[in-house]
Amino acid sequence: MHLTSPAPDILSSLFPTPSLLAQWECIWQRKNKCIKTAATMKARSHECPDPGGDLRSQICPL
Repeated sequence: MHLTSPAPDILSSLFPTPSLLAQWECIWQRKNKCIKTAATMKARSHECPDPGGDLRSQICPL
């Protein structure tokens, strides 16, 4: 009995190359990290408003 392997294009469509998969994962992680950072910065700016020119000591709830 002789087994033939499937055509390369079928394999590539089922299993993308590791480099493309890694690139997509990297982009997703970067976007996810940016979203988390933006949310954190927004929360901090909401909790601790910028005093403008007043540089005296401030009490900022954590």
